[in-house]
Amino acid sequence: RLFPKIYENLSKTILAQNARSLIDLGTRTHEADERIYKLLLSWLSFIESLPDVSVERAGFLLASFTLKFLSLIGFEPELTHCLVCRSQIIEGEYRWHALKGGVACLACTQNDPEQWFSASIIQDPVVKLLRFSLQEDFKEQLRPHLKGDIHIAFHEALESLVVAHFPVIPAVSMRESCQYI
Repeated sequence: RLFPKIYENLSKTILAQNARSLIDLGTRTHEADERIYKLLLSWLSFIESLPDVSVERAGFLLASFTLKFLSLIGFEPELTHCLVCRSQIIEGEYRWHALKGGVACLACTQNDPEQWFSASIIQDPVVKLLRFSLQEDFKEQLRPHLKGDIHIAFHEALESLVVAHFPVIPAVSMRESCQYI
């Protein structure tokens, strides 16, 4: 059996099964994609050696996996440039729109309020945490301090991406799926 330590620990098993479930929901049956396979192997290798983590950290780790997976299947959010004018975003001067796939500068959202009526304010630390989660490998995901309100907003932004773009919406959020860890 591959990755035996995963199946000896309930927390690790939950993380591995949730990732597998997300892949099942986000891909077609028998769809071969080497990038997804490598992501899953990387995740399982990481989980195999993972020390005990808190429920919050487990939810963050699973969210990081989800963000990386969304990116691979074509739904990577734009987190550095305006979706409309492509200018680099300025701290505090942008809005979040999960359905449109990321951030738009304040000027563009104000120029076309009908198009951007559901765009919401997102805090700079949340965008930074999304970028970090997307860019850094799994081992690095153990580093950031997860502040309560920022951590919650991070999950809300990611869950909104999942709801907007995932082929099938998971029955349980990433945070909820880790409650039994």
